[in-house]
Amino acid sequence: MYVQLLHLLGEFIITVTPIVLTALFVVLGNFIIKSGKSKEIMSNLELVENIAKSVVATVEKQGVLDNLTGNEKFDKAVKDVQEVLNNLGITSVDIETIKQKVEYAYAQEKETIKKAYN
Repeated sequence: MYVQLLHLLGEFIITVTPIVLTALFVVLGNFIIKSGKSKEIMSNLELVENIAKSVVATVEKQGVLDNLTGNEKFDKAVKDVQEVLNNLGITSVDIETIKQKVEYAYAQEKETIKKAYN
């Protein structure tokens, strides 16, 4: 009886182990893929933020020279950031994120910009 029970338990373990391991690998694989995507997304957001800072400074200077309004400078900065990203082959960043990063860059550099261009 104990031998038969041990035999059944052994068969159960042999049958279930590959299924459990496969499921575990699928779950871990998805986690690794998502983790990699998250790092890529964060990296892209940091890149957008840095590009936005540079573009805002450039557009502010151009705005003074060309007498552009605030909305015109904002639109140009968004367009320029989008263009730089496209040139780098990054097309996964949506327009709203770019707009937010441009606004954030302006807010961060507002005092420096006013001192330099007013």
